[in-house]
Amino acid sequence: RKRLPRGGARAGLRSGTWLCHRRHPMEDKHYIEWIELITNGKVYRKFLNPGEGTEVIFEIKPEKFVVREYCNIHGLWTAEEE
Repeated sequence: RKRLPRGGARAGLRSGTWLCHRRHPMEDKHYIEWIELITNGKVYRKFLNPGEGTEVIFEIKPEKFVVREYCNIHGLWTAEEE
């Protein structure tokens, strides 16, 4: 498990929804397969495809949370609320 680099991903509340955005290639051979939010005892996951953007919106108000994403080349990355 690797940590998301500081400044590499943005996450937070905007207008009552939770938004996560990550700069990352989204090409056929290198892309983020999914981004998930773990909070309030539940897991919320959004699957992505090459050519799509990496902005994910979850319509919830998280408490303490963990964000994870899976790159098809570099594997699992994790960030936790500090």
